[in-house]
Amino acid sequence: MDSISSACIVVIFLRLSWIDHRLYLRYPPTPPRSLPPPPSPSFPIHFPDATARPATMSSSAEPSLTTSAIVPTTASASHVLKINGYSRTKGLVTGARLRSCSFLAGGHSWHLAYLPNGRPALPNGDCPERSDYISFYLVLDGIAVLAHFSIALLDRAGKPAPTYTKVGVTNQFGGPGAHWGFGNFIRREVLEKSRHLNVREDSFCVRCEVTC
Repeated sequence: MDSISSACIVVIFLRLSWIDHRLYLRYPPTPPRSLPPPPSPSFPIHFPDATARPATMSSSAEPSLTTSAIVPTTASASHVLKINGYSRTKGLVTGARLRSCSFLAGGHSWHLAYLPNGRPALPNGDCPERSDYISFYLVLDGIAVLAHFSIALLDRAGKPAPTYTKVGVTNQFGGPGAHWGFGNFIRREVLEKSRHLNVREDSFCVRCEVTC
């Protein structure tokens, strides 16, 4: 091989090397791909709680103690009765009675009986005649019940007069018509001289309180 040919081969080799070097710089080699991580399991994974304590059972536990109470309930009500035309009622005979309208107290129906000339003596003689008194009685309209009651004369301001407030003991009212009260509630002459009688209106008022 002559010198010219050798020179041409060297030039061609250098040219190819330069072209290959440019291609390498412009297109670097692709790095190898890494495999994706394995998929996570589809079921939940529970880790134990470090603070959790195992359940324990005791065979010597004491029995629990409970308490209860029975408290009887009561119901109270009051009724005001106004006697209009008092002077006219004095014409009734002893033992004659006038009644109020019925009212409810403790789930029961009651009325007041007003005897302007008191009650007559009982046949057995246990109770004498009270013709000089005004009498009041609480009368039951319905079924039997145990009840406590009071009847008070009211002053002009509607307040009970302590001197003329009669309080009964707790009594058993046996049924319709059963009654308890005061045959000697107040003397007529005492009422007529007191300020509790409204002379101008010819009236006075009493209040009955019932608890059962």
